[in-house]
Amino acid sequence: MKLTGRRALSWSWVWALLLPLLAVSIAGCAHRLDGGNAGSTPVAASPDRPAWMPAPLTSMAYSSRVGIMTVLDNELAQVTAGTAGIGNGSSALKPTFDYPGYVSESLRKGILAHTPYQPVLVRPSARLIRDNRIWQQSWNKDAGKFETSWQHEFDAVIKQNQLKLLIVVTAPEEDDGIVGTSQTITGSGYYARSFLGRKQTAVFSTVHFYRIAGQPGKLLHPVSAPAERLYADLPDFPNPAPQPLPQPLQIKLEKAVKDMIDQKVGAFISMMK
Repeated sequence: MKLTGRRALSWSWVWALLLPLLAVSIAGCAHRLDGGNAGSTPVAASPDRPAWMPAPLTSMAYSSRVGIMTVLDNELAQVTAGTAGIGNGSSALKPTFDYPGYVSESLRKGILAHTPYQPVLVRPSARLIRDNRIWQQSWNKDAGKFETSWQHEFDAVIKQNQLKLLIVVTAPEEDDGIVGTSQTITGSGYYARSFLGRKQTAVFSTVHFYRIAGQPGKLLHPVSAPAERLYADLPDFPNPAPQPLPQPLQIKLEKAVKDMIDQKVGAFISMMK
């Protein structure tokens, strides 16, 4: 049907009004398909990223990410120490709670509450779990780097997870610090000492938080904060403790271990502020 006369004139006015609006709408869609907002400057495309794909986040978006990598066995230690090694002993105790998980969570909460950083959990490699003591010994203080294979591993973790800082949580073996016992301690648990009729019982923890930062990653010092403790009193705990450890005593020990971990975390966080 052919439009003539007044009807043709009225449709010409309609098209005159609609065409500018359609042009504006199409232009706005083009901006949004480029990954920007209406009125913003479109982001240029590249062979690896088409125009419709949003631009990747810059490194600034990850500048506050802190990785927590916990390398701990889910067990507590029962350590006895005598004189000149006589009566020395050590055994493992299965805790009623997730010990590595508690350490990680205490640290995560501490970082969130008292620092501007964003903690993320990072799974340790099988090699790091297997050779937990070796990587610590591979740090060359004079050269300012780890042994080559460990250096590559930590650098890859930091890069892949876009971290500002990697915290490796582990519990190295240490001398008990008591003269004449020839005993060592590792992990967390209770320590019972007997010497010339005197008996001492304490809770201990050798948990440390190793900070690795930068590319290439460097081990930051000090590892331990001045306020960090190795021992804490464990009053009214029998020495020697009965074996197997009765549940009320185990619950008491576990609470003391948790308090010790929280104290260590608080001391460590003070170095991150």
